[in-house]
Amino acid sequence: MSTNTGDLSSVKVSFQQKKDYFNSDQSVKISNRFDGARVDDLKVINDSTFAIVVKAENTPVNPSPWYAFQITSKKERNLYFQLEYENVKHRYLPKYSRDLKTWLSVDTVYTNEQKSVASFSMKVDKGTTTVSAQELMTSKDNQKWVKDIARLPNVEQFVIGHSLMGKPLYALRNTNATSKKIVFVISRQHPPEVTGYLAMQAFVERVLGSSAAAKNFQQNFELVVVPMMNPDGVDNGHWRHSVGGVDLNRDWKGFVQPETKAIRDYVATRTEQGNKVLFFLDFHSTWYDVFYVNKENPGSLIPGFVTKWLQGMEEGRDGYKARIEPSGNEGVVSKAWFSREHQAEAVTYEVGDLTPRNYISTIGILAADQMIKLLLEK
Repeated sequence: MSTNTGDLSSVKVSFQQKKDYFNSDQSVKISNRFDGARVDDLKVINDSTFAIVVKAENTPVNPSPWYAFQITSKKERNLYFQLEYENVKHRYLPKYSRDLKTWLSVDTVYTNEQKSVASFSMKVDKGTTTVSAQELMTSKDNQKWVKDIARLPNVEQFVIGHSLMGKPLYALRNTNATSKKIVFVISRQHPPEVTGYLAMQAFVERVLGSSAAAKNFQQNFELVVVPMMNPDGVDNGHWRHSVGGVDLNRDWKGFVQPETKAIRDYVATRTEQGNKVLFFLDFHSTWYDVFYVNKENPGSLIPGFVTKWLQGMEEGRDGYKARIEPSGNEGVVSKAWFSREHQAEAVTYEVGDLTPRNYISTIGILAADQMIKLLLEK
């Protein structure tokens, strides 16, 4: 945690107690002492069976019950777990890793009738295994990825602002654009939404890559990326909210939270310099792949772009059909604000929880290629 904290008087969340839990002979340790963990309580049923209580940071909250814990065993053995939720249904299929790089899914999970308890077993090796609702990607992982991308030619990283707990909001941009036309991308407003983050990574890596089309794009447009909007929520294992107890994607009118204020103020500074945000893309996750678009945007700087972009994606891959759901631009979410206040074409791209990871990358690249093609034609 950064020591450069903001005003924490607005914090309205419950922090989990970080601790280690042991079975009777101390041969198995279950711990939440790491970033991204979520264990609110643990009951040792017997030496190989554990009930893990998972609670939200505050309520009301959307049903995205995040959990993550580490198992350290003195020998190879079978262990049994029960995930116990409060008034919500089990959502995420457990994943596990020995090295925090390669993740595998638990094959079989049983739930009770209400789906408020999920049970599974797994074989663990001697040493430490991490179990998580989705692949664990913390603010430190994000910082490393940003640093890696910033090594590309004509790409720089910078800090666009800070979270309520003082964590830097890292951003990326290409520096060789000869125009004042901006494409703006954000992700991880909601902590558990890892599949959206994976799609964002594939999209950004393609746009800032070395292909002829990408290089042409970089010379004519500036890509600005804030890949992790809610590092506090991510590192504290939140289901949905910031440390301020707020859904950041409902804070794009009041701008109560420092994370959304940072984007608003940065965009204001850039537009005062004559820059224009033409296209805004916000990556999220839900139960299925879907593009949320604005019903109308009469003042759009590039009218019809989103429709043509999605059509281009369908034409660019045989059998691909984009699921599209329109909504108004008068609301309090990011895509509505960018459309309403900056006349940008704006989309929220939701990636399914169970969408295969290689397919996520494929569609992220397809989205980037079609955006590049269409914008360069204008």
